[in-house]
Amino acid sequence: MKAAEPGGSFILRRTVKRQWKRAVLGALFLGLWQLSEALVPIAIGLIIDHAVLPRDLRLLVISLVSFGALFFVLSGSYRIGSRVLNRAVNHESHALRVEVASHALTKMSTKDLVPGEVMSRSTADADSITRIFGQLGTGVSALAGFAGAAIFLLFSDWLVGLIVLIIAPIISGIVAVSSRGISQRSSTQQATLATAGAQVGDTMLGLRVIKAIGGERWASSAYRQASQESAKAAINTAAATGKVAGIGELAVAINLAAVLLMAAWRVSSGQLEPGQLIAIIGIGVYLSEPIRLLSNSINAAAVAHGAANRVAEFLSVEEDKETNPENLDVSGSTFIVANPDCLTLPEQHEGALIVPHAADVFEGTIRSNIAMNHDPAAVVDDSVLAASGATDIVAALPDGLDAQVRDSGSNLSGGQRQRIALARALHADPDVLVLVDPTSAVDSVTEVNIAQGIRKYRAGKTTMVLSTSPAFRHIADRVIE
Repeated sequence: MKAAEPGGSFILRRTVKRQWKRAVLGALFLGLWQLSEALVPIAIGLIIDHAVLPRDLRLLVISLVSFGALFFVLSGSYRIGSRVLNRAVNHESHALRVEVASHALTKMSTKDLVPGEVMSRSTADADSITRIFGQLGTGVSALAGFAGAAIFLLFSDWLVGLIVLIIAPIISGIVAVSSRGISQRSSTQQATLATAGAQVGDTMLGLRVIKAIGGERWASSAYRQASQESAKAAINTAAATGKVAGIGELAVAINLAAVLLMAAWRVSSGQLEPGQLIAIIGIGVYLSEPIRLLSNSINAAAVAHGAANRVAEFLSVEEDKETNPENLDVSGSTFIVANPDCLTLPEQHEGALIVPHAADVFEGTIRSNIAMNHDPAAVVDDSVLAASGATDIVAALPDGLDAQVRDSGSNLSGGQRQRIALARALHADPDVLVLVDPTSAVDSVTEVNIAQGIRKYRAGKTTMVLSTSPAFRHIADRVIE
């Protein structure tokens, strides 16, 4: 193994960099939203002092129109900012899913792939990472709203404003320190969730075998244990998140109490007008929102960092490229049979196709599994079906090549799956084809027919078979022990 990518912090920075235009635009509009929210109590206070108490009807009408315009800006900026950031989330989630899947398909060995692992990293982790856009938006909006409120308080009553400016950074610091453990807990939660998912996948794939040997109790016990571990990890994450949220709410209450007490004292001493008092109380109540947004943003950013660490760890795993100890030159041979233990697989390159022993069959039709596309008009040559021994499979099904195949080929036998996978490899028709035990799941008569069919179909091209099968050894141009 070798490290191919830096850690989670790099993944998060790269995520933001790839969508930076949307991130900036969305954050600006959400900042305008929170600034408008902060202006609402201020506007109410100004209307009371300058229009309501003086009973100025003309100024009151102007104030109400302006107040309506403020709400229009407030609502519109939130809608636009949220939509822009949602686009960033969806585009980046897709990019991360494709990257994880592509890495698994092209750079990882099958021994490094745990069932459910790719699915977990490309769905739950990718979604958690892209929450960083929402947190950037809410973080910027919280700071904008807080700054607007603090400036008003400083101009209205410098003492109240100073208290807010002192208390709020302390609150944010406490929340940030308290959230440090959330990232690790979130990473552990996703790991145990992937393990439980892998357990389910293994159980469902081998369900017929498990039931045949009476292993239901064992399978149930194994899944129960994996599920309980996942539940414990989720509870730990939720507990840590809840504690941080509780600290944030307590801090909000303290901040609000300080503002209200100070404002009440200033009113009793005659230093504030009624409208100013209403505005300050409104601002004090409003300040709970940006502080809450900021604390939630810190929590979610910690979760995103944990998910990014998992994706970075996954992307750092690459298949070790081993050289062929036999230094085998296959360019001049047409049909080679080798003992599977005597050499490693040749390095895959353009024009070569390596087909492993495990037969991967996908949901769709027999035609789509062979042609590797979902075009109902895709042509599959009869000679491919004959050479792979798949002719009788197609003939036995009412819909022939268009017969439905369930997920992982669960409605097919092992031999049928293997022959369909072989037909897929022959249909691809590469210059060099490497087959690893291509007939391990078929009977001896079918094996002989397939060996002869492959030799005939692949005439003039290089085919290497890693197998101890007598049928293949008998017809090979060259046998390597």
